[in-house]
Amino acid sequence: MNFFNYQYLNRKHLQGLNEYKYNAIDTSPVSIYIMQPFWNWGVEFFPRWFAPNLMTLLGFLLLVVNFVMFSYYDFYFTEALVLPRWVWLIAAICQFCSHQLDGMDGKQARRTKSSSALGELFDHGVDSWACFLFPVCIFSAISKDEYGFSPMAMHLLLWTIYISFIDSHWEKYNTKVLFLPWSYDISMLVMTITYLLAYFYTPAVFHFDIPILNIPFAKLVEYVWPSLAFTTPPQTIDGSRGFYTKYDKKPDQLPIRYFTQLKHADVQSIVFHDVHRPKLELFCQNKVVFRKNVQNLVRPYLFIDLPMVLDDEFYIRILSIDPNYRTP
Repeated sequence: MNFFNYQYLNRKHLQGLNEYKYNAIDTSPVSIYIMQPFWNWGVEFFPRWFAPNLMTLLGFLLLVVNFVMFSYYDFYFTEALVLPRWVWLIAAICQFCSHQLDGMDGKQARRTKSSSALGELFDHGVDSWACFLFPVCIFSAISKDEYGFSPMAMHLLLWTIYISFIDSHWEKYNTKVLFLPWSYDISMLVMTITYLLAYFYTPAVFHFDIPILNIPFAKLVEYVWPSLAFTTPPQTIDGSRGFYTKYDKKPDQLPIRYFTQLKHADVQSIVFHDVHRPKLELFCQNKVVFRKNVQNLVRPYLFIDLPMVLDDEFYIRILSIDPNYRTP
């Protein structure tokens, strides 16, 4: 098999890529109130000729730098206490800059009007690699001694990240919406802080027993980390199952759940001013996504999702159906 002369994507795949529209929901307070304003400010320092995909690539390469550095200095996760102090500082800088580049590449794409499905595919493709690079580097800070992780715990922690990543994208496959997890930005900042603590106080700062519980700090992380990671799959499975079983339709005729962003005035127009009209057409990205009797639109399919509040706008969840579909 020649990897450089192989058709990985057929015509149907390419057509889907061409028709793909990015649709994501981010409700994390850390993202909304801290990171998003920071990224909006930071992206202005990049010239418009700077390609968004180059930002994505540079952010990924910074993670590779961390991985190579720790692989050289701490291959067996046993040298944390004797590593040169500057290693932790470099790791913190690379981690922080990688996080910011990952957050600003999409804004740079919209700023330069160069957004594309291929760009998102590249972005999330390297994110899948990052699911391995992020935790493996952090394992060096916690180490593999009596106060650290066991090899089995490391494998299990890696799998919790893989499952969470696959889960969110499987949900996107079903619902056409990517729900960004709250844990992402928090975990990125925690990793930067971890490296900085290791730089200023050495990794010995993580070698202590939790009061009352009388267990090492690393053991608590082993328990808490998976518990947080496994909270989303049950919701995703339940939502996707209900999504596919609510209507007895063929797969290509199933309802599609949309999240669309509407201004408050638009909502009032829909709910109040059009309440006496027999039919209502709601448009999203120039496509009719709902055509129903207005009473059925308001009750029970339409409801406000709180606390998804962004300035003067908020999100409305809409269960949309094929315009040709008729209720029994």
